[in-house]
Amino acid sequence: MSTLHAYVPRAGAGGMAPPSTAWKVARQRSVTFRHGMGALFCLVLGVALSVQCTVINRNYNFVETQIAVMFLASQCYCYSSIVLIMMGQKLLAPLPFVCAEVYCVLYYNMLGMGESHTKLTDQLGAMILSVFILANYVLDIGLILVISAGRRCHLALLGLLSVYLLYAVRGASKNSMDIGLVGQRMTPPSEFPRCPFPIDLFSYHSMIPVGWGNFLAGSRPCTSVPQFSSFVAPQQLTVSCPTTVTLQTDLGHFDGRFRPGKPSWTMPAKEFAPHPSGRNLTINTSAAWFEVTCGSSVNYHVQHVPKPEVVDWARRFPYPPAAPNVLFFMIDSLSRLHFMRRLQRTAAVLSRIHTEGAAELFQFFRYVSVGDDTKDNLPCFVNGYYNHSSYTVENRAELRKERYWWVEYKQRHGFATIYQNDICEDDLLYWMDGPGRHLDHNFVEWSCHPEYHHDGVWSNFVGPYAMFRHCIAGREVHQYQLDHLQQAWTNYHKENVGRAAYVAFEEGHEGSGEVVGYLDPDMAKFMQWMWDEGHLSDTVVVFVGDHGLHMGPLYGTRVGMLEHKLPVLHMLVPKPLLQRFPELRETLLYNQQLVASHWDLYATLRHFAFYPDTPDRGEPGFPKGPPWAKSLLNRLPRHRGCAELRIAFCNCVCGQHWDDYVADINRCGTFEDATDPLPGAPVLEGTD
Repeated sequence: MSTLHAYVPRAGAGGMAPPSTAWKVARQRSVTFRHGMGALFCLVLGVALSVQCTVINRNYNFVETQIAVMFLASQCYCYSSIVLIMMGQKLLAPLPFVCAEVYCVLYYNMLGMGESHTKLTDQLGAMILSVFILANYVLDIGLILVISAGRRCHLALLGLLSVYLLYAVRGASKNSMDIGLVGQRMTPPSEFPRCPFPIDLFSYHSMIPVGWGNFLAGSRPCTSVPQFSSFVAPQQLTVSCPTTVTLQTDLGHFDGRFRPGKPSWTMPAKEFAPHPSGRNLTINTSAAWFEVTCGSSVNYHVQHVPKPEVVDWARRFPYPPAAPNVLFFMIDSLSRLHFMRRLQRTAAVLSRIHTEGAAELFQFFRYVSVGDDTKDNLPCFVNGYYNHSSYTVENRAELRKERYWWVEYKQRHGFATIYQNDICEDDLLYWMDGPGRHLDHNFVEWSCHPEYHHDGVWSNFVGPYAMFRHCIAGREVHQYQLDHLQQAWTNYHKENVGRAAYVAFEEGHEGSGEVVGYLDPDMAKFMQWMWDEGHLSDTVVVFVGDHGLHMGPLYGTRVGMLEHKLPVLHMLVPKPLLQRFPELRETLLYNQQLVASHWDLYATLRHFAFYPDTPDRGEPGFPKGPPWAKSLLNRLPRHRGCAELRIAFCNCVCGQHWDDYVADINRCGTFEDATDPLPGAPVLEGTD
């Protein structure tokens, strides 16, 4: 049997190259061309990212230019890596990546964008921006590799990229500056010539998927801790522990200090032997917060214990009271838009309550902050006081009078007053020059737990400003607050005692913008509980931010600075109250679109205690509040600007100052920079 052999010509004189060799050359040229096209696409993408901050917002300010330079630099490093790959130097390809990371960390810290980013030890902003750049690297290299792999994979990746871009743009469009809840929108700026701030800006933050801002650390859950103890009845704890149980109470004391360095347990620990028969141990305690230890496991508990003197005081006043209960939530550094981005479950519950429940939702689109940070804004809506060095010692003495808004509810209606904070510092004492008087429950020192307080040394990684979940003994910090609040609301409701509560959360005060989202599921459950238990039929619920986010890379953009000046203000008002006073609903709807400030909210909270009368008819000698503060329960003047609102130049959000403010971001807000006289001068009311 003969064997047939194929003829293969040899390369040589007068011969032609083998077909396989020609095919390899052609294929190599094709791959090189595709690599080159991929590199060109990468560079174009880099240029596009470099100019997006400036072109979309039509504003070339210093900070946005620096961001653009960083994106362009990252793309240059990416391009260098691609060139190395094309040259066959695959081992050297990661080197530009490392250089880019170091460059971004150092450059961002030198830029000093936002708050506390001037030190190299504070890496929050650098890490966030590095994450975005790293993701950009992965996208670019992925495109190049897929281009080399084949057309089908290339088209598949482009399809996935298109889907993401559509999703991101859709998310940004759903959270544009003028969109609100329950189908409501902000009216055009042209209707308010005294304060026509821009609303047509592109919201970068809304394009970032939930969890991307801090996925390196922020998504990690609280450490799992065995829950061997629980309440079986008020002030009665059951413990399942085979060894000796230790009970520690009375954590921390301020002793006149703003923030204690190392709070400690002030009472000696109590030890309980295990039950002889092996059954659960029962411990009776009236401590408001305490720690239980079983071996190496620790459980932390808070509980609300009603005070007999509070109930006795309430018995002097008629029930039900003429004023509604007030539940005031202050979420630090939360803008109206960021409420919609990261508290979506809570927003959904509020919307359902509005349409189906016992309260109506009012959202104030042009609610503006007064100053740059908490110390400037919080006093304004707590006691009508502006904490500024321009006030003289005599003025401060006058403003130290007891003018907290909850005093009206305590003195006129016998309410139980509750103050909660999840940060181990006495804000009322430090920022308002006086203790929070007329408070029945000052629930603050529980947050001085060493695991959370960290000896008063806070950073982006430990303490209440950390960029990941805030935890104590395996539970999120806000869960302790909501547990205590739910118990307090239930306990005093059973005793027919009215309630006025101020509850502050710090989850929003960190640069990634993600941590406040961890509050969302529990807040939604709490509001659903308030609805199910019927409490919303006689309770005004307020959600407010002292200001918007003022740190992180997005704060440096124009839309970021605008959001910083537009904190959230949502208000649930009981429908029975609105049905009793129909004009109140019309007034609140009218005021939703008007410019209002923290001082107006302070006047509103006091007004609810008198409504339909006004606070000016209250007890003689009680301070009336700032003369420029206007209650939202009355129609606001339509033409108000920063001069009428007593807001200094660098904190003014209105149109006549906005361009100057953006161009001079470093100009600071002393009262001497204000566009109006010092407080106390005649006020220009404007006309309707």
